[in-house]
Amino acid sequence: MKKIKAFAVKRPYLFGLLLIVFYSILGTLTYPTNFLFKENRVGETWASALGKLIIFLVFFAVLWGFGFFKKSGFTTLGKGKCWLLVLGLLAYLVVLELFAFTGDLRFSIEYPRLVQATLAETLAGSLVKETMIRGLLLSVMLAAWGETKKGIIKAVILSSTIFGVIHLFNLIARPPAVVLLQTIVVMLPGILYAVLLLKSKSIYPAIVIHWLTN
Repeated sequence: MKKIKAFAVKRPYLFGLLLIVFYSILGTLTYPTNFLFKENRVGETWASALGKLIIFLVFFAVLWGFGFFKKSGFTTLGKGKCWLLVLGLLAYLVVLELFAFTGDLRFSIEYPRLVQATLAETLAGSLVKETMIRGLLLSVMLAAWGETKKGIIKAVILSSTIFGVIHLFNLIARPPAVVLLQTIVVMLPGILYAVLLLKSKSIYPAIVIHWLTN
């Protein structure tokens, strides 16, 4: 683990790109979780949630092995001001996205079992990406470039580009133009999540807002 950490700190951006490859390999290895659930939409969603939870545990183990558990913000819940900001953003984004997708501001839950599975899947996905990008990669980049103003800006922007690149996997199911736009657009919330972690000294605000707006 020490050799891997040394390589990561020496070549942080390359390490970030390799993380994406590792992430895709783990996604393939966790595919058998699909055989544990029924072959319907709810079952597939629960299978995806379990697979992502396993991937999260792998990245959490790497983060722990690197000695970045505290630095990544897992040991504190964060500052109250950051949570107020998160709650304000959530209220705004939930209303905005609800109206944008449905043209209505009422919640309508026709399939509660699917909603439960989707909440579990999006939580697991947020845990994976926040642990991988904001917890592990951002910590590696800060260790490499220093926690000066220049080092922090560089780490935040470049870790957010890696966060955007991950979404290229959506090319499997979506048109290239849509995926390219998504890849660019998600870099902006990636910057927000990084700033939340750095300001609050906690990864949990980023996980929560990522989860509930996913």
